[in-house]
Amino acid sequence: AFGSVFSAVSMNNPYIIVGNMILGFFVGYFFSKKLNIILSVIFAYLIQMPWLYFSDVYLVGMPVKVVYGIIVALFISDILWAGLTMLTYKKIKAII
Repeated sequence: AFGSVFSAVSMNNPYIIVGNMILGFFVGYFFSKKLNIILSVIFAYLIQMPWLYFSDVYLVGMPVKVVYGIIVALFISDILWAGLTMLTYKKIKAII
């Protein structure tokens, strides 16, 4: 939630915080159930996506075409970050 504040304020969209909380919670939940990071992110994204669509289209008033672009861009970004996390989290965990 805290990491989303700048984006939410700069885009005048407080619903970003809720969406990122949904994503973060479910990634952690699925990962704790022994799913790998990529699958955890995909499943969490699928749970977050309806909120993203609803909040952006109906609460913020964004055009549907723009929201579709955001949906695709966020999916790609989430997968890329999940891949980077998969490559580094064990090394970081060993340091901590």
